[in-house]
Amino acid sequence: GYPAGPDSMNLFVNLSYTKPQYFKIDGGYIFKVKGSQNLVETVWEKSEEAAAKRTPTGTIEQSHTAWLDLVWYPGFIHYFKEIGTGIAYGNITNENNREGEDWEELQWTLFVSLAF
Repeated sequence: GYPAGPDSMNLFVNLSYTKPQYFKIDGGYIFKVKGSQNLVETVWEKSEEAAAKRTPTGTIEQSHTAWLDLVWYPGFIHYFKEIGTGIAYGNITNENNREGEDWEELQWTLFVSLAF
């Protein structure tokens, strides 16, 4: 099965460029469409009509996530393995297949990775 459920379609795109010992640029996009059927609440039907249903069904949840990360590898600074920042945008329409349950967010992160 799929982590998003049986009534879903997913698209994942990731692009990354790394110059070892210097920097890395990483970005991507995820698009998910999830219908109302799931493994817990939807009883398996054994019929031609059930097999003919098109995915997605019912109230459709759509989500978009895009991100960009920049990482610097400061080899000359003792104990610092990575220093980086990232930005991510997320949007969901009809969350949990409920009409009008929409949200969006923008996240910004800073991080440091230390090695002892």
